[in-house]
Amino acid sequence: MVLWPLGKFVRVGVACVTSYLLVDACEEVSLWLTCRGIVSRAANASDELRAELGDPLSPGQYWDSSLRTTHRGNVLHCTIPVRGQKGGSDVQIKLVKAKGMPFALSAAEWWPKEFPCPGENLLYNHAGPGEWKVLVHYAVIGGAGALPKHFNLMEDPTPRE
Repeated sequence: MVLWPLGKFVRVGVACVTSYLLVDACEEVSLWLTCRGIVSRAANASDELRAELGDPLSPGQYWDSSLRTTHRGNVLHCTIPVRGQKGGSDVQIKLVKAKGMPFALSAAEWWPKEFPCPGENLLYNHAGPGEWKVLVHYAVIGGAGALPKHFNLMEDPTPRE
């Protein structure tokens, strides 16, 4: 007696893999939109960067950006290109979750600690607090044969103790 025919097993497997990939893609777009908003506001607020690249500054597209999470999804590293009328630059930003997840939304008890939970940051951004604290935020413009110029885009550029 066969409990599940092979075709049903394959369909359930394909549905599970498709669901995982859909959640992962939605989570990545959500994180990228978070970074893009912060980068856009900070780049346009920097007078020096606008003077160097031209006004107005606009962030680049998703496919030109780089995004990764570390520390079980709690730290977000993102590189987004920014373009103005005179040129462009890559803006680096590193964010950390400002608050923890509410217990009902976290995967603390039922998910293995070695692996990040798929969709956890998606829940954090849309059902949880969604607040990210900027750790590092800068732009670098390289000139032909010249040393690159660094632009600090932090709101409070004072060194921390």
